[in-house]
Amino acid sequence: METATISNILVVVRGKDDGEIVLDKANEIARLSGAKLHVVRVVHEAFAELSIHDIEISQELKTFLLQAEETMLQELIEPLKTSGTDVESATVWHKSDWEAVLEIAADVSADLIIKGTEHPVEGVIRTPSDWHLLRHAELPVMLVKPINWVKDAKILAALDVLDDEQEALNQRVLLRANQLRSLLGGQLHVISVYPSVEHWVGPVTVVIDFDGVRKTVSRDIENRVKRLVDGLDIQVDEVHAVEGFTEVSIQKAVEDLNAEILVMGTHRRSGTRGVIMGNTSEKILDTVKC
Repeated sequence: METATISNILVVVRGKDDGEIVLDKANEIARLSGAKLHVVRVVHEAFAELSIHDIEISQELKTFLLQAEETMLQELIEPLKTSGTDVESATVWHKSDWEAVLEIAADVSADLIIKGTEHPVEGVIRTPSDWHLLRHAELPVMLVKPINWVKDAKILAALDVLDDEQEALNQRVLLRANQLRSLLGGQLHVISVYPSVEHWVGPVTVVIDFDGVRKTVSRDIENRVKRLVDGLDIQVDEVHAVEGFTEVSIQKAVEDLNAEILVMGTHRRSGTRGVIMGNTSEKILDTVKC
């Protein structure tokens, strides 16, 4: 079983405005956990990739761009250094930012990646950098939005407890959610969504007590969560067994609870299906405000 420790945090900075809030949240977690911050800015500009005949000019452009970004990065982390935070930084040139991030994460033995998140353009089928990180990272990725955290935050852990094959992933989600609750304070809520009972049962020729079925499923979910948390020695403040579509139900729960942080697992998916459909976690990423 994975242990939920944080010793090294990789912080991905895309720009000054993005970097300030990402570093602020990363520094808060580092301060509370005693972790070291590794801050990285991945740079790439296509116009600097010239032909071999212009390689000298190309190298000068790259150097200029890297130096400018490094100056910006140093300005961002200087207050952290002054306050005593253990922090180091690097500016690297790489065509694929998510691949560079994963390579650096491995180099620094990162336990957590923190970066600001982007919304994909509405109506455009594509796989943004965030999605690649979710699909390929073998460590937790925290995607933060430009919203300040509040004291005594509500943290929502999304589990699929009706699928026994997801138990290991559910345990990891609970461990990470509980770790954040321990560091930041607040309450830990758990949500597990199950499909519509009518569709689940299917067409029948006898009268069925659907409300009774819902209560049975809800009790089963609560019992499964209780067994999970008892095994992990975790205290959960409330369990929400919700009927409906996963993306819609989790988004509504985040809004109703005013949750600050949502912790969930993701399944790896590749190929055309992954590009067009996206994972449930990726769909949720674009809708929740936490």
